[in-house]
Amino acid sequence: MANTNIINKDIGIDNRHYINQLRGASILRVMMAHLGLSWFYLPYSSYVGLLLPLLFFVSGAVSYFSFLRAQSITKFIVKRVVSIVLPFYILFALIGAVALFYDDWTFRRLSYWFLMRPEYQDMPFSLGQVWYLQTLTMITLMSVPFFYFSRKNTNYLRYLLAITFIFICIHSVFNIHQYFIFGAVDFYLAISNGFFFVLGALYYSHQSFFTVKKLLLLLLITSVTFGVFVMIEGGSLGVHKESPSLLYIAGFLAVLSALMLFKTNIQKILGLITPLNWLFVYCSKHAYSLFLLHTLMIGVVEAHVFTESLTGNAKMALVKMVVVIALTLLIAPVFTTLCNSCTNYIKRFL
Repeated sequence: MANTNIINKDIGIDNRHYINQLRGASILRVMMAHLGLSWFYLPYSSYVGLLLPLLFFVSGAVSYFSFLRAQSITKFIVKRVVSIVLPFYILFALIGAVALFYDDWTFRRLSYWFLMRPEYQDMPFSLGQVWYLQTLTMITLMSVPFFYFSRKNTNYLRYLLAITFIFICIHSVFNIHQYFIFGAVDFYLAISNGFFFVLGALYYSHQSFFTVKKLLLLLLITSVTFGVFVMIEGGSLGVHKESPSLLYIAGFLAVLSALMLFKTNIQKILGLITPLNWLFVYCSKHAYSLFLLHTLMIGVVEAHVFTESLTGNAKMALVKMVVVIALTLLIAPVFTTLCNSCTNYIKRFL
């Protein structure tokens, strides 16, 4: 990657379609993970968590090319941040405010909601997944100066990638995560997951660099590295996902290199399995709605349908998974339309 100029100035239709498929599959995985996919056969089932960074990876790719097209830095920041945070604030206005209405309104509680990290006791239903929105917002803001200077010299993207990787290496040895948490804000998650975000921007702006041979070599090295880490440490991936480490990086890079190596094959398979392809694209289109609303549907279904524990009952657990996902898919377009209308209204003033 000696060339410091951007090789690709447009992400391309084919790449955009694959990104939508990856995003949709990742959102579907998030829903399934919260319905038991991650813990039904530990520790191996926890490894589906290696797909989570795909959301940061595709966001980095989309954000970078959006930045290159933006009329100004200010407009890029406002539009990107609004698109990330507005769905959560709308959900808070519709549901979260009701929960707080019947209790004391304290500055701490409101600030935690504003920062997209509400405390568990203040959640009307489980919203633990919103850490992703806070993290993505901080990554977006952190990347802006590097995006700006990379217009003339894309080494700045590599500098940011190197910085995030160094932090992950240090954390893997000294466990520094705790020193980067300030109240409701977790800076380490932004720095470490920024690695995946910047990697997405680098990959799609220098796609010709990533040849089949290089991807095969990356797949081999990262697979072996991940295997060695797993044999040494053992156990679940949970800790590494919540606090990204070198093991997590190696595992994701192995998954990513495989997805890019077999992109053509994967798309051919999805072309043959039309319903699955439609589902992935649908999930991508309504990504934020599905991401936020599926835990609401889990709460509703558990309160009114599956009121007893389904531990040890795999068939009923699968039925529950299908019911929750189907209901979430059904209501998502309504919330998406509401969010899009509010977003478009705000953009009129930019």
